[in-house]
Amino acid sequence: MTNKTTKILLGLAPLLLAGCATNSQLTTGDSIRELAGTSWELLTPHTISGNTPKLEKGQYTITFGDNGQLFAKLDCNRGSAQWSQNVTSGGAGSLTISPVAMTKVMCPTGSLDTLLAKQLQDVRSYSISDGLLSLSLQPYGDTIIWRPIRK
Repeated sequence: MTNKTTKILLGLAPLLLAGCATNSQLTTGDSIRELAGTSWELLTPHTISGNTPKLEKGQYTITFGDNGQLFAKLDCNRGSAQWSQNVTSGGAGSLTISPVAMTKVMCPTGSLDTLLAKQLQDVRSYSISDGLLSLSLQPYGDTIIWRPIRK
């Protein structure tokens, strides 16, 4: 191995290790305490009609950034917001998400983009059980379920 190759590999090592840490955090299920650095895909939405639409893989995702920034893929739109959490017990706590600033692309009929953007700002608490993230909404106590995105 050349000296240049060794330097490149040593320079990439921290990035590779950081990626491994994020992945292992998502696979530990109930032991996740901090949401920072985690990404989730919508599993079970809460719709007004009570019908559960067919979801495509990766159609709706959220990422809790380390800096308090939330990134969302909402069907054909993208959004961002601020978030903060207060862990009250292992894998549960209060969660606040600011209103989502979202692009305004016209998604197909039946898209949940606008509904989910609104619901995210209505989140008041979260819990993680069996590896799934449940976001509880106020004022009605409805829940949106997300599964971890494994990298």
